[in-house]
Amino acid sequence: EAVVSTQSTGDAARDALKLMGNRRYYDQLISDAAQCSAITDEMDVATLRDFMILQSHEDELPSYLGGRHNQWRELTLENLTRRDVMYDVVDYIKSGKRSDRLRSEFPTLQIRSLA
Repeated sequence: EAVVSTQSTGDAARDALKLMGNRRYYDQLISDAAQCSAITDEMDVATLRDFMILQSHEDELPSYLGGRHNQWRELTLENLTRRDVMYDVVDYIKSGKRSDRLRSEFPTLQIRSLA
C-alpha cells in the first residue's frame, strides 16, 4: 500500500487507492508529478499571467497527458506591438528592410537579409 505523509489527506489517499487499485493510483501520481506547474487547470487561473502559464503548460504537455505537445509557435507581426524592437527585427527578417530604430540599436546587423 502507498505511504501517505499527512493524516488529513491520508484517509482520502487510502480510499482512492482502494477504489482505483494500485496501477491506476500510481498512474495518477505519475501524471500529477508530470504536471509540475502550479497552474494546471482553468480553475487555477486568477490573472492574465496565470492564463499565460496555463497556455504554456498545455502547449508543452505531451498529448497522451492531455496537452497539445506543441513546443513552438511562429512569430508574426500580429503578436508584437510596434513599440517593441522585436517588431522591427521580425519585419527585417521578413522584408529585408531595416528601420531607423533597428539601425541605431543594432549597428552591426547585416545590411542584406539572409532570406
